[in-house]
Amino acid sequence: MSKLSLKIILTFLPLAICIIFFGAAYYNARSTLIMEHAEQSAKLAVAQGTRDIAHYIERRFTEFDQLSLQMSLCQDEARDSGQQLMEALAYTSGFSMLMLNDLSGHILSARLSANKSNSYVLRRNVSGVSILNDQARAMLTFGYHDWLQIKPELALQEKTAREQLYQLKARGEYNSIASRRLQSKLIELRKAQSLPKAVVSLLSEETVARLGLIFEGETHLLSRPYLNCKDELIGYYTAIIDKTQFENRLNSIKKSMLEGSIQHIDLGLIRNRDRKLLTTTHYLSQRKLSKLESTIRIHQYIAPILVEY
Repeated sequence: MSKLSLKIILTFLPLAICIIFFGAAYYNARSTLIMEHAEQSAKLAVAQGTRDIAHYIERRFTEFDQLSLQMSLCQDEARDSGQQLMEALAYTSGFSMLMLNDLSGHILSARLSANKSNSYVLRRNVSGVSILNDQARAMLTFGYHDWLQIKPELALQEKTAREQLYQLKARGEYNSIASRRLQSKLIELRKAQSLPKAVVSLLSEETVARLGLIFEGETHLLSRPYLNCKDELIGYYTAIIDKTQFENRLNSIKKSMLEGSIQHIDLGLIRNRDRKLLTTTHYLSQRKLSKLESTIRIHQYIAPILVEY
């Protein structure tokens, strides 16, 4: 090698070393930035998905209240219970089936909703199938007796609110903030007097199959005490949440994440009590979930949905 070549190499060697170090630093910084961006995007997607699912679940509770108001109407004892179930189902879109149960939790009468998921369900005689377990019935019975105790107080609160609203209207305050608040309070008080507390429970996969519903796995039930015209407990009514709609909602959220360049994702419903997966997942198994939850980072991507009811 000539002296000129050696001199050129020595001259440009520091520049080459600087370029190499700069390139390595740039690559590491860019990789870190990409990872942080992906992590923030994943957290944002989880938060948005959680809000969407929470909103969907809240709508089911609202629908169940509307259904319950129909079921709480004092009916002629000679009236067909099946007709009453169908009329109550007309107020909802998120339930697969509505059932009337006896005090032991067995089905007396049941009607399928007009949902698309029931289009190919073969009608079965499900009378006598056990739906509510001992714990759910105990909670429903406790809620019923608690409701009987607080009902006089609720009636007194309604009377007071009605008198206050009358005084406001007498002063010409038909649309004031105080008037609107009292009107909303009256609606809630009247509903509370008509409806004992609802109970959420889980329907096993075996019972779902016995009922002939098309979705797989467990699903949730919403139940309330069924009363006669004297407010005596004569049974329960129970609505089964349409799991196909819930899974469609999860798939829609997943699709939006994929369109946002978040790849290789899984979405599912996890029961808080035992961390059990309640929906079908593509990548994530129960074993993998337990293993991932033993690390710290996985908790950043699991968002609980708490519904006060």
